[in-house]
Amino acid sequence: MHSSNDVFPLPLVAFERYMLADDRADYPMTFLMGLRLSGTVDRQAMEESLDEALLCHPLLRAVVDGNATRRPCWVAAKDAATFDWEMASVPLPAGVSEGIDLTTRPGLRAWARQGDKCVELTFQFHHTCCDGIGAVRFLTDLLRFYANRTANEEDRPVPCPTDVGRLGERARLGRHDESIFFRLRALLKTLPMTIKFITRRPRPLVPVPVDSEKPAECLSPHGILHVELGEEDTRRLRDACRREGVTLNDRLLRDMFLTIADWNRRSGKNSHRGWLRVLMPTNMRSPDDDAMPAANMVSMCFLTRKTGECEYSEQLMRGIHRETFTIKRIRRGLYFIRVIEAGLALCGKMPDSLVGRRCRATAVLSNLGDIGHRLADTFPCRRGRIVAGNLMLEGIMLAPPIRPNTTTALAVCSYADRLNVSLLCDRQLFSPQQTEQFMRDYTDRLHAPSGG
Repeated sequence: MHSSNDVFPLPLVAFERYMLADDRADYPMTFLMGLRLSGTVDRQAMEESLDEALLCHPLLRAVVDGNATRRPCWVAAKDAATFDWEMASVPLPAGVSEGIDLTTRPGLRAWARQGDKCVELTFQFHHTCCDGIGAVRFLTDLLRFYANRTANEEDRPVPCPTDVGRLGERARLGRHDESIFFRLRALLKTLPMTIKFITRRPRPLVPVPVDSEKPAECLSPHGILHVELGEEDTRRLRDACRREGVTLNDRLLRDMFLTIADWNRRSGKNSHRGWLRVLMPTNMRSPDDDAMPAANMVSMCFLTRKTGECEYSEQLMRGIHRETFTIKRIRRGLYFIRVIEAGLALCGKMPDSLVGRRCRATAVLSNLGDIGHRLADTFPCRRGRIVAGNLMLEGIMLAPPIRPNTTTALAVCSYADRLNVSLLCDRQLFSPQQTEQFMRDYTDRLHAPSGG
């Protein structure tokens, strides 16, 4: 094991450099995660747990040294994140949706809002520091350290140590296990998708008129709309996927395409021949990465369909299922990383084609899977919810960043047998009422037996 300071300075890998280059003041490359916990929080224990968790996750307490004489590097920051602690009646500040300058401060901010026998913790992560799964790993350690301070010995969680020394391996993404034959075959299968990405420019999601007099009721102050499907609705949705021989993620993607197509059609600006594209973050971790601290070990895959294909929901589902199966089998996400690496090697900087403002995807759909299942081996559970000392985790909220001309980002995870759906629309273009309408349209499809 390495000490947490031994890793610095640590050069940024290609995907981190891409995230940093695509960061901009009007569209910050940050994402939010929130935890809703019941019980009477021990403030001192929670603050001490945050300090301890940050020692295990160096990139969340680091800044970027952009010295022009060398490659950008992570270096230790002078100060680490602390909780902005207030009572529940005090709203989160407007700055929760603002960007983070990684050259001056670490890429994590934290807020705690304490109520009567409950507490809500909100975290803003800079995407250059870590992806959603890395953020979950950090929050797992936070709750684990809190439980160690507040639980009886028999109720303490199972240790899940991190090895900060593994941060030097975060760019390998399992590629050392690939044979030349595997790489060649994967490249040949990926080539058509690469051509499709370059030649088929997607249409952005277009705002449509809604009842502007009806006030938006569910939108959070930072623009995120969160909906939780009940246990029965979630079970029906999973059962429908099993009957159709597809994954839940396939269904989520298909219903996103259908919702986008209908939404644009109502705008009157839709073209039957226009292209739609959904960006799907793809986890590139292997079992060897279990001890990896919070980091970016994710890539991007793009699913592209002609608008007219969305008129045939069953065929659309089958096509998506075949494509997502191929994405997993050949690890197609590696090729987006290699495009970044090639661009950096040829240009010496991030190519404008990768970080320009043109529409690269119509929408984002990020699925973190079953977080409750991920944590069940670490924490004791009660009523399907994890218990961290004297607190119980009741719910989770998350939202990926919005990009220029990619105006809609949807994040999904499962917890306590419930599907959590969070939506963030570009607030420069979409009103709160329009965001609520899009969420209703999408979740109505999830509730439908076939989603068509």
